[in-house]
Amino acid sequence: MEKSIFRIIIVLILLAHGVGSMGQTPYKRSSLIRELKYNIKDGEYKKAIDNVKRAFEQYPEETRQDADYYYYNVLANHNLGLEEAKKMYLQDKPDTTKYFGFVYTTVVNALTCDSLGMIPNGKGRVSNKYHKDMQNILGVNVPKLPAASKYFFQKQDYGKAYDFADLYISINDSVNEEVCTVAAVAVLSAYAKNEYKKAVKHDRTALMDSNRHEQLLEVVCLCYEQLKDTVNYEQRLEEGTHKYPKNKYFYASLANLYNSQHKYNKALETIKEVIKADCCNRDLWYIKGTEEMHLSERDSALCSFIRATEIQEDDAESHSRIGNIYLIKSHDIYEQQKTAKGKELKMLKEQLNSTYKNAKAAYEQARRYAEERTELWLLGLKEVYYKLNMGKELMLLEKKYPQ
Repeated sequence: MEKSIFRIIIVLILLAHGVGSMGQTPYKRSSLIRELKYNIKDGEYKKAIDNVKRAFEQYPEETRQDADYYYYNVLANHNLGLEEAKKMYLQDKPDTTKYFGFVYTTVVNALTCDSLGMIPNGKGRVSNKYHKDMQNILGVNVPKLPAASKYFFQKQDYGKAYDFADLYISINDSVNEEVCTVAAVAVLSAYAKNEYKKAVKHDRTALMDSNRHEQLLEVVCLCYEQLKDTVNYEQRLEEGTHKYPKNKYFYASLANLYNSQHKYNKALETIKEVIKADCCNRDLWYIKGTEEMHLSERDSALCSFIRATEIQEDDAESHSRIGNIYLIKSHDIYEQQKTAKGKELKMLKEQLNSTYKNAKAAYEQARRYAEERTELWLLGLKEVYYKLNMGKELMLLEKKYPQ
C-alpha cells in the first residue's frame, strides 16, 4: 500500500515537471530574428508573417516596440504583394482584394518601423538603419492606396474603403486633386456605415473637391446633425444656403434649426435672401409666410401665402394658411365690435362679413385641392359656414364628415 502511494506521488511529480517544461520558452530575440532572416532569404514570406504574429502574441512586451519585427513583416508583405501583382499582370487568377491587403499591411508596418527607428538610443542619438529601405517601399506602395480605396468603395466594402482613404490622407502633408478625391471617398464611406464622426474627420479636405462639393456638403451637414454638433451644422448649412440657394435641403434645414432655437428673425432673413435668387419658388414663399406667422406679422404672411398660390394654384396648404389668417382677423374684428357704435360698428360688420367670405373662399380652395386632408379645411369651413348663416352647406358638410 505504501509503495503504491509512493509511485503515485512520483508520477504526479513527473507530470508536474512535464507540464512546467511544456510552458512558454524564454524569449530569445536572436533566435527569432535569425529565423525571420532565413524566412525572407528562402522566400517563405507567409511563414515570416506567421512567425512575426506569433512573436507579437507570445512576447508582446519584448517585440511590440522592436523595429526589426516590423521590418521583416514589411519585407514579407511587400514581396507577397509583388507576387500578386505579377499574377494580375499575367492574368493568372489574381486576387485584387488580397493584393490590396498586402499593400495596406506593408504601408502600416513600414510607417511603424520607420517611426521606431527614429527613437534615440541610450546616448540620445538617432541611427535609423531602416529609413532608406522603408522610404523606398513606401514610395512604391503609397500611390496604390487611392486605387484601393476606390476599388473597395465600388465593391460597397465601405469599411475597407475608409481605412485605405484615411491612411492615404494621413500620410500626405499637402492637398492635391487626388487627396481631395480620396477624402470624398472617406466621407461617403463612413456615412454609408453611419459612422458620422469618421465621416467628418476629413470633411474640410473633401469639400475642396469642387466637382462634388454640393453633394458632399449635404452629406457633411447630415453627419453634423446626427452628431448633434450644432455649431458646425449651422456653419455648414449657412455655407450651403449661400452657395446653393436653390437647394431646398440647405435653406429649409437652416430655417428649421433657427426655429428650434426660436430665432425666427434669422430664419426669415435667410429665406428673404434666398428668394432673391429664386423668386418663383413656391416653397420659399410658403416658408417665408410661416416665419412671418411665428413673428405675428399676419399681413406679410398673408401676402406670402397668396404669392405661393399664385405660383402653384393647387397649393392646398397655402390656401389653408390663408383661410386661417382671415379667420384670425375675423375673430379680432368680432372683439372690436363689442365696444364700437354707430358708423364704426357698421363698418366693422361689413369688414367681418367680407373677412369671413375671404376665409370661406380659401378653405374651399384647400378642400378642392386636398379633400382627403380634412385637417386643412374642415373645422375652418364649418365655422365660416355657420358665421355666414349658410345652414344648408353646413348641414351637408356635417353629414358627410360627422365627428
